[in-house]
Amino acid sequence: MHGGNPRKSEVYGYTAWNEKQGYISVHNPSEEQREYKITLDRKTGLIPDMKRAYRVSSVLGDKSDVARKQYRYGDVLSLTLRPKEVLLLDFAAY
Repeated sequence: MHGGNPRKSEVYGYTAWNEKQGYISVHNPSEEQREYKITLDRKTGLIPDMKRAYRVSSVLGDKSDVARKQYRYGDVLSLTLRPKEVLLLDFAAY
C-alpha cells in the first residue's frame, strides 16, 4: 500500500511488481481534486535495476499525461486526480 489514509480522504493505492511488469492503483476518495506523487522505487515494490525501462498504459482511467516513452527506477509520477477518481496503471518492461 502507498499514500495516505483513505478514512481521512487521503489519496492511496496498491502496487504489485515482478521483474518484467507492474501495476499501480491510485484512488482519490475525497470530494476535491488532489495532486499526488509516487516514486518508482523499492518502497513501491520495484526491484532496483537502473537499466530496465518501463512503458506505462492506463488500464482504468484516462491518464495520457503520464504516458511517456519510458520510466525507470527512481522516477517520480506526478498525478492530478479528480474527486473519487480511480486509476490503474500498467508498467511493462522493454
